[in-house]
Amino acid sequence: MKESLTNVERKRQMVYAPVIIPTCNRIEHLKKCINSLASNEFAKFTEIYISVDFPPSEKYEKGYNEVINYLKGGIGGFKEVFVYIQEKNLGPSENANFLANQIKSYDRWIFTEDDNEFSSNFLEYMDICLQEFEEDESILTVCGFPEGEKITTSIGTAYKSSYFQPYGYGTWRRKWKQYEEEKEKVSINAKRTVERLSPDNIYEKYLNYYQKVIKEW
Repeated sequence: MKESLTNVERKRQMVYAPVIIPTCNRIEHLKKCINSLASNEFAKFTEIYISVDFPPSEKYEKGYNEVINYLKGGIGGFKEVFVYIQEKNLGPSENANFLANQIKSYDRWIFTEDDNEFSSNFLEYMDICLQEFEEDESILTVCGFPEGEKITTSIGTAYKSSYFQPYGYGTWRRKWKQYEEEKEKVSINAKRTVERLSPDNIYEKYLNYYQKVIKEW
């Protein structure tokens, strides 16, 4: 069946967002994630960026080595695949930030952890949504999780929520930078408040504990 002119034109003008995947040792999850993305029609237009974090302790080494061997075997089906092997442990958050810094030529990206699996139209859906809501300042991210207030848009029905859904999301560099700046302001204000009300450097103790937990998450 021949595509309508509207769909042909839309594909020509589409910005195909790169997908960033931080990983470490979850080999079976990673394989399922990659295979599900490769099943998408838009996979052939999409660049994949994968960063393998260095294991934080010995118990992660077996899975880490399996991930390395799997990626060395090559991944097909995408426009291009870029793999980065970290020489020291960054932790999940910094590993993701590392990938975001590798795609500075793009003004948007799709993020997923390595244990998500996607439908065969996920990439097309995300690219369309990233174009549709780019100028809407009330929207920070787009995802495929149907929860929230039902709204009508030019591309159909969508759901708008104030809750962040991490199950694979797309965002824009400009908006994410604004979000990070606001988050830093809130963190500084929270620290000042806790320091004023609580003795014994409780904020620093909590922060150190939290960072340790996140490091091995």
